[in-house]
Amino acid sequence: MVLALLGWAAFALVALRKQPEKQPPPPVIPRVNVVTMEATEIPVTITANGTVRARTTTQLTSQVSGLIVSVSPQFQEGGFFRKGEVLVTIDPVRYKTQVATAKAQLATAQLGLEQQEALAKRMRRDWKRLGKGEPSGLAANVPQLAKARADVEAAQATLKSAEHDFTNTQIIAPYTGRVRSKMADIGQSISALGAILADIYAIDYAEVVLPLSAADAGFLDLPALGNQVSDTAKVTVHLTDAEGHSWNGQIERTTGIVDAQSRFVKVIVRVDDPYGLNNPGPPLQIGQFVSANLTGRVLEGAFSVPREAVLPGDRVLVTRDNLIESRKVTIARKESGRVIVTNGLQPGERVIVTRLPYYAEGMEVEPITSESEVPSGQLIDQVNAQ
Repeated sequence: MVLALLGWAAFALVALRKQPEKQPPPPVIPRVNVVTMEATEIPVTITANGTVRARTTTQLTSQVSGLIVSVSPQFQEGGFFRKGEVLVTIDPVRYKTQVATAKAQLATAQLGLEQQEALAKRMRRDWKRLGKGEPSGLAANVPQLAKARADVEAAQATLKSAEHDFTNTQIIAPYTGRVRSKMADIGQSISALGAILADIYAIDYAEVVLPLSAADAGFLDLPALGNQVSDTAKVTVHLTDAEGHSWNGQIERTTGIVDAQSRFVKVIVRVDDPYGLNNPGPPLQIGQFVSANLTGRVLEGAFSVPREAVLPGDRVLVTRDNLIESRKVTIARKESGRVIVTNGLQPGERVIVTRLPYYAEGMEVEPITSESEVPSGQLIDQVNAQ
Protein backbone atom coordinates (compact mmCIF):
# COMPACT_ATOMS: atom_id res chain seq x y z
CA MET A 1 0.00 0.00 0.00
CA VAL A 2 2.88 2.35 0.81
CA LEU A 3 4.54 1.61 -2.51
CA ALA A 4 1.26 2.08 -4.37
CA LEU A 5 0.65 5.37 -2.60
CA LEU A 6 4.12 6.65 -3.46
CA GLY A 7 3.77 5.56 -7.05
CA TRP A 8 0.44 7.34 -7.36
CA ALA A 9 1.89 10.49 -5.82
CA ALA A 10 4.83 10.45 -8.24
CA PHE A 11 2.49 10.00 -11.19
CA ALA A 12 0.33 12.89 -10.00
CA LEU A 13 3.31 15.17 -9.67
CA VAL A 14 4.46 14.36 -13.18
CA ALA A 15 1.00 14.60 -14.70
CA LEU A 16 0.02 17.81 -12.96
CA ARG A 17 3.30 19.75 -13.40
CA LYS A 18 3.17 23.02 -15.38
CA GLN A 19 5.03 23.28 -18.65
CA PRO A 20 7.64 26.15 -18.66
CA GLU A 21 6.79 29.10 -20.83
CA LYS A 22 8.88 29.39 -24.00
CA GLN A 23 10.64 32.76 -24.29
CA PRO A 24 12.69 33.88 -27.30
CA PRO A 25 16.33 34.70 -26.55
CA PRO A 26 17.09 38.41 -26.24
CA PRO A 27 18.36 39.88 -29.53
CA VAL A 28 22.13 40.42 -29.82
CA ILE A 29 22.84 43.79 -31.42
CA PRO A 30 26.32 43.98 -32.96
CA ARG A 31 28.51 46.88 -31.90
CA VAL A 32 30.19 48.74 -34.71
CA ASN A 33 32.73 51.54 -34.85
CA VAL A 34 31.53 54.69 -36.59
CA VAL A 35 33.07 58.01 -37.61
CA THR A 36 31.15 61.24 -37.96
CA MET A 37 31.47 62.93 -41.33
CA GLU A 38 32.55 66.54 -41.64
CA ALA A 39 32.66 68.49 -44.89
CA THR A 40 36.03 70.21 -45.04
CA GLU A 41 38.65 71.46 -47.48
CA ILE A 42 40.93 68.51 -48.21
CA PRO A 43 44.25 69.09 -50.01
CA VAL A 44 45.10 66.22 -52.32
CA THR A 45 48.53 64.67 -51.79
CA ILE A 46 49.95 62.62 -54.65
CA THR A 47 52.76 60.15 -54.08
CA ALA A 48 55.23 58.98 -56.71
CA ASN A 49 58.70 57.48 -56.97
CA GLY A 50 61.54 58.59 -59.18
CA THR A 51 65.27 58.67 -59.77
CA VAL A 52 67.54 61.69 -59.48
CA ARG A 53 69.40 62.71 -62.62
CA ALA A 54 71.74 65.54 -63.57
CA ARG A 55 70.16 68.40 -65.46
CA THR A 56 73.21 68.48 -67.80
CA THR A 57 75.85 65.84 -68.55
CA THR A 58 78.89 66.66 -70.70
CA GLN A 59 81.79 64.78 -72.22
CA LEU A 60 84.74 67.10 -71.74
CA THR A 61 87.01 67.30 -74.80
CA SER A 62 89.80 69.58 -76.02
CA GLN A 63 89.69 71.80 -79.10
CA VAL A 64 93.50 71.77 -79.40
CA SER A 65 96.12 69.05 -79.42
CA GLY A 66 99.09 68.83 -77.12
CA LEU A 67 100.57 67.60 -73.88
CA ILE A 68 98.66 68.03 -70.62
CA VAL A 69 101.00 69.99 -68.35
CA SER A 70 98.72 70.53 -65.34
CA VAL A 71 95.31 69.59 -63.95
CA SER A 72 93.14 71.07 -61.22
CA PRO A 73 93.16 69.31 -57.82
CA GLN A 74 89.41 68.90 -58.32
CA PHE A 75 89.92 67.13 -61.65
CA GLN A 76 89.33 63.64 -60.24
CA GLU A 77 86.41 61.30 -59.91
CA GLY A 78 83.90 62.83 -57.53
CA GLY A 79 85.67 66.19 -57.49
CA PHE A 80 83.61 69.38 -57.30
CA PHE A 81 84.42 72.40 -59.44
CA ARG A 82 83.02 75.89 -59.98
CA LYS A 83 82.03 77.56 -63.22
CA GLY A 84 85.04 79.24 -64.84
CA GLU A 85 87.60 77.10 -62.98
CA VAL A 86 90.57 75.84 -65.06
CA LEU A 87 90.38 72.05 -65.05
CA VAL A 88 93.14 71.08 -67.53
CA THR A 89 96.05 73.03 -69.05
CA ILE A 90 97.67 71.95 -72.33
CA ASP A 91 101.25 72.98 -73.21
CA PRO A 92 100.73 76.49 -74.70
CA VAL A 93 104.21 77.05 -76.24
CA ARG A 94 103.27 76.12 -79.79
CA TYR A 95 100.12 78.23 -79.65
CA LYS A 96 102.02 81.24 -78.28
CA THR A 97 104.28 80.94 -81.32
CA GLN A 98 101.30 80.83 -83.63
CA VAL A 99 99.88 83.98 -82.04
CA ALA A 100 103.20 85.81 -82.45
CA THR A 101 103.49 84.69 -86.09
CA ALA A 102 99.92 85.79 -86.79
CA LYS A 103 100.60 89.21 -85.25
CA ALA A 104 103.67 89.61 -87.50
CA GLN A 105 101.64 88.63 -90.56
CA LEU A 106 98.97 91.15 -89.62
CA ALA A 107 101.57 93.90 -89.20
CA THR A 108 103.05 93.09 -92.63
CA ALA A 109 99.60 93.11 -94.22
CA GLN A 110 98.72 96.44 -92.62
CA LEU A 111 102.01 97.91 -93.86
CA GLY A 112 101.25 96.70 -97.38
CA LEU A 113 97.77 98.22 -97.19
CA GLU A 114 99.13 101.57 -96.13
CA GLN A 115 101.68 101.48 -98.96
CA GLN A 116 99.00 100.65 -101.53
CA GLU A 117 96.72 103.39 -100.22
CA ALA A 118 99.54 105.93 -100.49
CA LEU A 119 100.39 104.71 -104.00
CA ALA A 120 96.76 104.91 -105.06
CA LYS A 121 96.49 108.52 -103.90
CA ARG A 122 99.64 109.50 -105.78
CA MET A 123 98.55 107.75 -108.98
CA ARG A 124 95.11 109.43 -108.87
CA ARG A 125 96.76 112.82 -108.30
CA ASP A 126 99.20 112.32 -111.20
CA TRP A 127 96.43 111.15 -113.52
CA LYS A 128 94.36 114.26 -112.81
CA ARG A 129 97.43 116.46 -113.31
CA LEU A 130 97.72 115.11 -116.85
CA GLY A 131 94.18 116.30 -117.48
CA LYS A 132 92.78 112.94 -118.48
CA GLY A 133 89.77 113.02 -116.13
CA GLU A 134 88.94 110.14 -113.84
CA PRO A 135 91.52 107.32 -113.93
CA SER A 136 90.59 103.72 -114.66
CA GLY A 137 90.64 101.10 -111.98
CA LEU A 138 94.08 99.84 -112.87
CA ALA A 139 95.45 103.36 -113.20
CA ALA A 140 94.07 104.20 -109.74
CA ASN A 141 95.69 101.08 -108.22
CA VAL A 142 92.23 99.73 -107.24
CA PRO A 143 93.01 95.95 -107.64
CA GLN A 144 96.23 96.21 -105.64
CA LEU A 145 94.40 98.14 -102.94
CA ALA A 146 91.65 95.48 -102.76
CA LYS A 147 94.25 92.72 -102.44
CA ALA A 148 96.03 94.57 -99.65
CA ARG A 149 92.77 94.97 -97.74
CA ALA A 150 91.98 91.26 -98.22
CA ASP A 151 95.45 90.41 -96.90
CA VAL A 152 94.74 92.44 -93.76
CA GLU A 153 91.40 90.71 -93.23
CA ALA A 154 93.00 87.29 -93.69
CA ALA A 155 95.79 88.17 -91.25
CA GLN A 156 93.22 89.39 -88.71
CA ALA A 157 91.28 86.10 -89.05
CA THR A 158 94.48 84.09 -88.65
CA LEU A 159 95.38 86.03 -85.51
CA LYS A 160 91.89 85.54 -84.06
CA SER A 161 92.10 81.79 -84.73
CA ALA A 162 95.55 81.59 -83.16
CA GLU A 163 94.40 83.51 -80.08
CA HIS A 164 91.34 81.22 -79.86
CA ASP A 165 93.59 78.14 -79.93
CA PHE A 166 95.87 79.68 -77.32
CA THR A 167 92.89 80.41 -75.06
CA ASN A 168 91.68 76.82 -75.46
CA THR A 169 94.92 75.46 -74.04
CA GLN A 170 93.12 76.06 -70.74
CA ILE A 171 90.00 73.90 -70.51
CA ILE A 172 87.56 75.83 -68.33
CA ALA A 173 84.55 74.41 -66.51
CA PRO A 174 81.36 75.43 -68.38
CA TYR A 175 79.24 75.24 -65.21
CA THR A 176 79.43 74.37 -61.54
CA GLY A 177 79.55 70.60 -61.44
CA ARG A 178 81.22 67.38 -60.49
CA VAL A 179 83.47 64.86 -62.24
CA ARG A 180 81.75 61.54 -62.89
CA SER A 181 84.75 59.82 -64.48
CA LYS A 182 88.22 60.89 -65.68
CA MET A 183 89.95 59.54 -68.79
CA ALA A 184 93.05 61.75 -69.04
CA ASP A 185 95.70 63.13 -66.69
CA ILE A 186 98.91 65.13 -66.53
CA GLY A 187 101.66 64.03 -68.92
CA GLN A 188 99.21 62.56 -71.45
CA SER A 189 99.20 63.78 -75.04
CA ILE A 190 95.74 64.38 -76.48
CA SER A 191 94.37 65.17 -79.93
CA ALA A 192 91.94 67.93 -80.79
CA LEU A 193 88.26 66.92 -80.71
CA GLY A 194 89.25 63.29 -80.42
CA ALA A 195 90.02 62.17 -76.89
CA ILE A 196 87.45 62.49 -74.10
CA LEU A 197 89.06 63.98 -71.02
CA ALA A 198 86.25 63.38 -68.52
CA ASP A 199 82.52 62.96 -68.00
CA ILE A 200 81.13 65.82 -65.93
CA TYR A 201 77.66 66.89 -64.83
CA ALA A 202 76.09 70.07 -63.47
CA ILE A 203 75.11 70.32 -59.81
CA ASP A 204 73.57 73.79 -59.59
CA TYR A 205 70.29 71.90 -59.60
CA ALA A 206 69.20 68.32 -60.15
CA GLU A 207 66.11 66.83 -61.74
CA VAL A 208 63.81 64.03 -60.63
CA VAL A 209 61.60 62.32 -63.20
CA LEU A 210 58.24 61.30 -61.69
CA PRO A 211 55.75 59.17 -63.65
CA LEU A 212 52.15 60.11 -62.83
CA SER A 213 48.90 58.54 -63.93
CA ALA A 214 46.37 60.65 -65.77
CA ALA A 215 44.13 60.61 -62.68
CA ASP A 216 46.92 61.91 -60.43
CA ALA A 217 48.05 64.50 -62.96
CA GLY A 218 44.48 65.81 -63.06
CA PHE A 219 44.85 67.06 -59.47
CA LEU A 220 47.91 69.16 -60.36
CA ASP A 221 47.89 72.57 -62.01
CA LEU A 222 50.02 71.51 -64.95
CA PRO A 223 50.11 73.28 -68.32
CA ALA A 224 49.70 71.58 -71.66
CA LEU A 225 52.19 68.74 -71.96
CA GLY A 226 55.69 69.90 -72.68
CA ASN A 227 55.17 73.56 -71.78
CA GLN A 228 57.17 75.27 -69.10
CA VAL A 229 55.36 75.66 -65.80
CA SER A 230 54.92 79.30 -64.79
CA ASP A 231 56.37 80.48 -61.47
CA THR A 232 52.90 81.02 -60.03
CA ALA A 233 51.72 77.52 -60.98
CA LYS A 234 54.76 75.55 -59.82
CA VAL A 235 53.84 72.68 -57.52
CA THR A 236 55.88 72.15 -54.35
CA VAL A 237 57.29 68.63 -54.03
CA HIS A 238 58.61 67.03 -50.85
CA LEU A 239 61.22 64.32 -51.51
CA THR A 240 62.41 61.66 -49.08
CA ASP A 241 64.79 58.72 -49.30
CA ALA A 242 64.97 55.38 -47.49
CA GLU A 243 67.00 56.93 -44.67
CA GLY A 244 64.48 59.67 -43.93
CA HIS A 245 66.41 62.58 -45.48
CA SER A 246 64.21 65.14 -47.16
CA TRP A 247 64.45 67.85 -49.83
CA ASN A 248 62.06 70.33 -51.35
CA GLY A 249 61.62 70.89 -55.06
CA GLN A 250 59.21 72.21 -57.63
CA ILE A 251 57.65 70.76 -60.75
CA GLU A 252 59.33 72.65 -63.58
CA ARG A 253 57.91 71.04 -66.72
CA THR A 254 56.47 67.91 -68.28
CA THR A 255 58.11 65.73 -70.91
CA GLY A 256 55.20 66.13 -73.31
CA ILE A 257 55.01 62.36 -73.87
CA VAL A 258 52.36 59.94 -72.60
CA ASP A 259 53.58 56.35 -72.39
CA ALA A 260 51.57 54.23 -74.80
CA GLN A 261 51.47 51.22 -72.46
CA SER A 262 51.22 52.62 -68.94
CA ARG A 263 49.40 55.84 -69.97
CA PHE A 264 51.64 57.69 -67.52
CA VAL A 265 52.92 61.21 -68.03
CA LYS A 266 56.33 62.19 -66.73
CA VAL A 267 56.90 65.43 -64.86
CA ILE A 268 60.30 66.93 -64.13
CA VAL A 269 60.98 68.15 -60.58
CA ARG A 270 63.77 70.66 -60.03
CA VAL A 271 65.80 70.54 -56.80
CA ASP A 272 68.22 73.44 -56.32
CA ASP A 273 71.66 72.91 -54.78
CA PRO A 274 71.31 69.11 -54.45
CA TYR A 275 74.74 68.68 -52.86
CA GLY A 276 74.31 71.44 -50.28
CA LEU A 277 77.21 73.59 -51.48
CA ASN A 278 75.43 76.82 -50.56
CA ASN A 279 73.10 75.53 -47.84
CA PRO A 280 74.56 72.61 -45.86
CA GLY A 281 72.35 69.55 -45.80
CA PRO A 282 72.19 65.91 -46.85
CA PRO A 283 73.32 65.48 -50.48
CA LEU A 284 70.80 64.43 -53.10
CA GLN A 285 73.02 62.24 -55.23
CA ILE A 286 72.65 61.50 -58.91
CA GLY A 287 71.01 58.12 -59.48
CA GLN A 288 69.40 58.10 -56.03
CA PHE A 289 65.88 56.67 -55.67
CA VAL A 290 63.45 58.97 -53.87
CA SER A 291 59.78 59.12 -52.95
CA ALA A 292 57.85 62.29 -53.66
CA ASN A 293 54.76 63.87 -52.12
CA LEU A 294 53.13 66.42 -54.41
CA THR A 295 50.62 68.92 -53.11
CA GLY A 296 47.67 69.04 -55.46
CA ARG A 297 44.40 70.90 -55.61
CA VAL A 298 42.18 71.47 -52.58
CA LEU A 299 38.77 69.74 -52.74
CA GLU A 300 36.14 71.86 -51.07
CA GLY A 301 33.20 70.34 -49.19
CA ALA A 302 34.71 66.86 -49.33
CA PHE A 303 34.64 64.03 -46.78
CA SER A 304 37.61 61.97 -45.59
CA VAL A 305 36.43 58.38 -45.20
CA PRO A 306 38.62 55.57 -43.81
CA ARG A 307 39.49 53.17 -46.58
CA GLU A 308 38.21 50.15 -44.62
CA ALA A 309 34.74 51.70 -44.57
CA VAL A 310 34.37 51.52 -48.36
CA LEU A 311 32.66 48.40 -49.70
CA PRO A 312 32.80 47.01 -53.25
CA GLY A 313 30.86 49.12 -55.69
CA ASP A 314 31.86 52.39 -53.97
CA ARG A 315 29.31 51.92 -51.21
CA VAL A 316 29.46 52.76 -47.51
CA LEU A 317 27.24 51.88 -44.57
CA VAL A 318 25.77 54.71 -42.51
CA THR A 319 23.65 54.51 -39.37
CA ARG A 320 20.32 56.29 -39.19
CA ASP A 321 18.46 55.81 -35.88
CA ASN A 322 20.87 52.89 -35.21
CA LEU A 323 19.74 51.18 -38.41
CA ILE A 324 22.06 50.32 -41.28
CA GLU A 325 21.59 52.20 -44.52
CA SER A 326 23.69 51.41 -47.60
CA ARG A 327 24.83 54.47 -49.51
CA LYS A 328 26.37 54.91 -52.97
CA VAL A 329 29.09 57.58 -52.89
CA THR A 330 31.25 59.43 -55.40
CA ILE A 331 34.93 58.88 -54.73
CA ALA A 332 37.23 61.62 -56.02
CA ARG A 333 40.45 59.91 -54.97
CA LYS A 334 41.67 56.79 -53.20
CA GLU A 335 44.73 57.05 -50.99
CA SER A 336 46.58 54.54 -48.84
CA GLY A 337 44.60 55.15 -45.65
CA ARG A 338 41.52 57.00 -46.82
CA VAL A 339 39.24 57.85 -49.69
CA ILE A 340 38.00 61.34 -50.50
CA VAL A 341 34.24 61.44 -51.11
CA THR A 342 32.67 64.42 -52.84
CA ASN A 343 29.05 63.26 -53.12
CA GLY A 344 26.69 60.84 -51.39
CA LEU A 345 27.23 61.86 -47.75
CA GLN A 346 25.91 64.62 -45.54
CA PRO A 347 27.68 66.43 -42.70
CA GLY A 348 27.01 64.79 -39.35
CA GLU A 349 26.23 61.34 -40.74
CA ARG A 350 27.99 58.41 -39.12
CA VAL A 351 29.81 55.95 -41.35
CA ILE A 352 30.43 52.39 -40.15
CA VAL A 353 34.12 51.55 -40.14
CA THR A 354 33.88 47.97 -38.82
CA ARG A 355 33.67 45.29 -41.49
CA LEU A 356 30.56 43.15 -40.89
CA PRO A 357 30.58 39.49 -41.99
CA TYR A 358 27.14 40.17 -43.41
CA TYR A 359 24.53 42.87 -43.12
CA ALA A 360 21.06 43.75 -44.26
CA GLU A 361 19.34 47.02 -45.03
CA GLY A 362 17.63 48.24 -41.86
CA MET A 363 19.64 45.96 -39.59
CA GLU A 364 19.99 47.34 -36.04
CA VAL A 365 23.48 48.01 -34.71
CA GLU A 366 25.00 49.69 -31.70
CA PRO A 367 27.23 52.52 -32.92
CA ILE A 368 30.28 53.32 -30.83
CA THR A 369 33.11 55.77 -31.34
CA SER A 370 36.33 54.59 -32.89
CA GLU A 371 38.16 55.09 -29.59
CA SER A 372 36.38 52.00 -28.17
CA GLU A 373 37.07 49.56 -30.94
CA VAL A 374 35.30 46.22 -31.02
CA PRO A 375 37.60 43.21 -31.51
CA SER A 376 36.81 41.49 -34.79
CA GLY A 377 36.36 38.08 -33.13
CA GLN A 378 33.84 39.47 -30.62
CA LEU A 379 31.95 41.16 -33.44
CA ILE A 380 31.64 37.96 -35.46
CA ASP A 381 30.45 36.08 -32.37
CA GLN A 382 27.81 38.73 -31.78
CA VAL A 383 26.54 38.61 -35.36
CA ASN A 384 26.53 34.79 -35.45
CA ALA A 385 24.64 34.68 -32.16
CA GLN A 386 22.03 36.97 -33.63
